[in-house]
Amino acid sequence: MYYNRYIDTMEIAKERIRNWMYWGSGDLQLMYLGLTELPELPEGLKILYCDGNKLVSLPDTLPSTLVTLDCADNQLTALPNTLPAGLTELICNNNQLLSLPDTLPAGLTEIICNNNQLLSLPDTLPVGLKLLNCRKNQLVSLPDTLPVGLKLLNC
Repeated sequence: MYYNRYIDTMEIAKERIRNWMYWGSGDLQLMYLGLTELPELPEGLKILYCDGNKLVSLPDTLPSTLVTLDCADNQLTALPNTLPAGLTELICNNNQLLSLPDTLPAGLTEIICNNNQLLSLPDTLPVGLKLLNCRKNQLVSLPDTLPVGLKLLNC
């Protein structure tokens, strides 16, 4: 029965991708489908909501056009080492992340990574970062230098 349910939810995800490709715009909503992996994601995608699944990993290569990634409420222990260069919003709270990638996209303005198991943050955070929510982790310190324009720090 579980196997059939997996096929059904993966088929729903693939159908949503086909619909997104047909209409060619907007966000792609793959949330709360019980997915354990993501199907192949189309290039041109800007906003991906894949929160509330059972994902343990994300694809090593995400669409280069992605600007918003919401992968909250999964079972992720790591993010891809290289996130899309144009990413501005990263929402990865309520996972099991042990770390964030050492090099984050330069244009990232929001990181919401609360309720994980982060032991540290990257030494260098993007200079344009305006919001950093990293509460309820296992952080013992913050980077020596925080971005000057940081408006909300909740750690």
